[in-house]
Amino acid sequence: MKKWGMKHLIVVSLAALILGYGLGKGAGAGSFVPGSSQDPLVSKSYVDNYINSRYSELKKQVEALSSQVEDLERLLEQIPHGSPKVIKLTIGSRTAYIDGEAAELEVSPMLKDGFTMLPLRFIGEALGASFDYDADTKTVTFTKGSRKVSLIIGSREAEINGKGVSLEVPAVSEGGRTLVPLRFVGEALGAKIDWDGSSKTVTITS
Repeated sequence: MKKWGMKHLIVVSLAALILGYGLGKGAGAGSFVPGSSQDPLVSKSYVDNYINSRYSELKKQVEALSSQVEDLERLLEQIPHGSPKVIKLTIGSRTAYIDGEAAELEVSPMLKDGFTMLPLRFIGEALGASFDYDADTKTVTFTKGSRKVSLIIGSREAEINGKGVSLEVPAVSEGGRTLVPLRFVGEALGAKIDWDGSSKTVTITS
């Protein structure tokens, strides 16, 4: 019984030696000791690479969401909210009407080279747009929701959301106010424009 026990011990010892040799060989072939500087879980380069990959992935997701939000804002602009706002102006008259209520214009609509010119700021502010003017470059910029428009006094060129458009006649300044062609008002503000030639009245609906 004692002799069998010794043989058993020898067999177990040999097995342990073989197993240890195999593990040691594996470690020498490129494995790592847990917790050592070679351990990818604690390696600075591994952590940096992991953070950068996660950051890039999250950045792409945020950019995709931002694009979807912008698309949603544009769609929401096209959805009527309550009753539409109606503005009426008449050529040569300084009295305008916003939803039936009279309002005084600083400069009246006019005809120039056969085109109807309307006071841009008055109409824009009535429809909820905000304006900015750079006197040095004579540039008018206004925003309405996600829509951004810029134009230069005396120029036929303008931009709507970064896309170039051409006015039928250049924007002009009268009495310190910017007047633009009727059609451009509709394009720039996303409004419906109706013209009554008999009464020379413009109706703007948004």
